[in-house]
Amino acid sequence: MTLKPTRTGWALMAMAALAIGAGFWAGSQPLAVLGQALALTLAAMAWLARSGALQVRLSRRHPSWAFEDERVPVRLTVTSGAKLPLRWLEVEDQFPADRDALKALCLPGPLAPGRPVEAAYDAPCRKRRGGYTVGPAAVRLRDPLGAFEALVSVPGSSDLTVFPRTVPIARFPIAGQAR
Repeated sequence: MTLKPTRTGWALMAMAALAIGAGFWAGSQPLAVLGQALALTLAAMAWLARSGALQVRLSRRHPSWAFEDERVPVRLTVTSGAKLPLRWLEVEDQFPADRDALKALCLPGPLAPGRPVEAAYDAPCRKRRGGYTVGPAAVRLRDPLGAFEALVSVPGSSDLTVFPRTVPIARFPIAGQAR
């Protein structure tokens, strides 16, 4: 799991540091307290993003086989065990049977605790026949202020077998049959 500040987060951290520094330098206790409150709020947002990311669960459903150039429907179900709703969720799934293997989805609305949210994509099997492993997926989320972004890899993969494309052929007469 990785946690990093966004541009907004960097700007808010700089504002907190400037407020604390200017407050101490100018002897303004309210300005220093404002900077400390902002820093404490940012620490809480980082904790929310991290703890929310660690509570995300994902399951994947798709057919176990497909033909070359056929579109495969993949359904993802995302659930959260966090105590607060999670916002701004993005799911990145690996679908190696396509030339563009990374599939990115934005989940609509907040993810309420214990309530599953479904997302889906259809991916073509553009690569040649063979066995492929779909997954693992990664979930990216942000805290309510958008100051921090957490990226967590969700374990779990599934198998997909791609068969050669079928080609219609003309009907052949059976050998030895009288005309």
